[in-house]
Amino acid sequence: MVRDEARLKRGLERLADIRTATANVDVRPSSEGYSDLALALDLRGAVAAAEATLRCALERRESRGAHQRKDYPNVDPGLLVNFVVRAEADGSQALSQVPVQSLPDELRKWVNARESLALEGRLLE
Repeated sequence: MVRDEARLKRGLERLADIRTATANVDVRPSSEGYSDLALALDLRGAVAAAEATLRCALERRESRGAHQRKDYPNVDPGLLVNFVVRAEADGSQALSQVPVQSLPDELRKWVNARESLALEGRLLE
């Protein structure tokens, strides 16, 4: 999936319409219980998760790993952060950045090792 700013913003606009429509979902207990309530809560949670995903994808102005931006095709070494979304009391979402900690030296050596692993004696499926 390749993203760009215009389409991410359009996704947020369309999601706002979905959020408005979900605000009026009618939930009523029945003889079977409150399954409608569980479905309504799942729907609202899915909308909130989709919004957080779109907001973070819009904020990450680079291509890194599986996140590919047509308008920002390169990795930005200065953007070595994780984006964190927090739900506000008014229902909005606040976005912040947390720097990614550097990899400890003992793990960096292991990650950068170029040695091949022998397959002899291993169970392969």
